[in-house]
Amino acid sequence: METIRVSPVRLIYQSEGYGVAEYRMADRSMITATGARLPLSCDAKLTGEFVIHKVYGRQFKVACYEEILPDNPDEMIEYLTFLKIRHLGRVTASRIVAQYGKQTYEAMEDETKLAAVKGISKKTAKEIAGAYLEKQDLQKY
Repeated sequence: METIRVSPVRLIYQSEGYGVAEYRMADRSMITATGARLPLSCDAKLTGEFVIHKVYGRQFKVACYEEILPDNPDEMIEYLTFLKIRHLGRVTASRIVAQYGKQTYEAMEDETKLAAVKGISKKTAKEIAGAYLEKQDLQKY
């Protein structure tokens, strides 16, 4: 097995338990990856092996992956928005990142910290934190 670092480009196909996506590698070349779950919201390290599909050619068969969360404020806002969590749009994500900076991901798991952000009620903070933790569990594959 080998591990490669990639940036998501586009989802090609997804069904229950299987997906195909296109990624850009560090050397700017493109690859197609397949697997039960594929990271699409941020850069990732994919572990698996290259295989040759009879019809589609060379593909990277993903066994597991690790997301590489962005640390640039603009990319952090984009990532949080991409998660499509109710009540977490661009404005709210911007406020959270502005208040917590590099600790944003830790704050996202803590409803008390989220409730301290302007415009986020305790009820909304609880919903956002719960949804974020749920998404993180799904993305740890």
